[in-house]
Amino acid sequence: LNDVAGLKSQGKLPEGFPEGPGEFLFDGKPATLGDVIGEGTNALVVDEVGQPTIMKFLKWVGDQARSVYDDMQQAEALLDEADIYHLRIELGPRPNGSQVVWLRQSRLPEGAIIPKYGQALSEGQRQAVMSLVDQLYEAKLGFEDCKGDNLFLRPLGGDKWLAGVLDVDRICKWGSYTTSIDEILSRIETGVSHLFGHGLNCVIPGGVTGYGKRLMNFEEFWKIQLEKGGWLRYEGDGFVDRSLNAAEVFDKFKWLGSPKGKVNLARRTATTMGGPNPTVAPPPPPGPPLLSFAPAFGRN
Repeated sequence: LNDVAGLKSQGKLPEGFPEGPGEFLFDGKPATLGDVIGEGTNALVVDEVGQPTIMKFLKWVGDQARSVYDDMQQAEALLDEADIYHLRIELGPRPNGSQVVWLRQSRLPEGAIIPKYGQALSEGQRQAVMSLVDQLYEAKLGFEDCKGDNLFLRPLGGDKWLAGVLDVDRICKWGSYTTSIDEILSRIETGVSHLFGHGLNCVIPGGVTGYGKRLMNFEEFWKIQLEKGGWLRYEGDGFVDRSLNAAEVFDKFKWLGSPKGKVNLARRTATTMGGPNPTVAPPPPPGPPLLSFAPAFGRN
């Protein structure tokens, strides 16, 4: 990174963010940072020399940093409880003031790959991803950022693979939403989909809801995630292949319903736990009986 000290002084990087390789103390214990493995908008990933772990340093500052910390802590606990395969994380102390969030994470297994968003997968890789989604669904977990870049695929020989969670973050027990997950789901429900850099064609948005209240139910969340995560496309009047095969997905997950038709959130009442969600019929229009077709028209 260029000018780490300057960015810190401007409040654009947290205190304790490393300026380069070398010896550092984390929570009073020494660690040697090596080469940069990767850098994104919100995090720096660095090799920890001589250890079976890598280290991540988040760029968030203040309340945002603490919110992300809480998300990650919850996600690790939920994945552990459900016995879902993931790269384990060990968080440092919860930050005070403008301190940095840092964590250790297990290295990728030998031969493992991280699929790109929307990347075509082999049959074995598709089956592995669907198996992971099945586990998350059975555990009633909502992985709001479930996409190719945030999973990894471990080879088991031939075209057999095991999928695991790489980005241990933004995972909640359905009906118990963290602040960041609630905000993003609310944006989906109200149609503010520019947050993701692309439109969500499979959703007909509804109205504004209060914190922790949902228009979508759990099954609809996962249906929406098929498009949002780059697993399938929604074109015309239904889902089509992308990273996954649409026929395989809807054959395996009967609870998704039909691949045809959008998730219609219009005219719904919000529920605290996320569904079932009754549709609220529009009020009858004023005026003579000649206008009696209006309610049906309004529902289309």
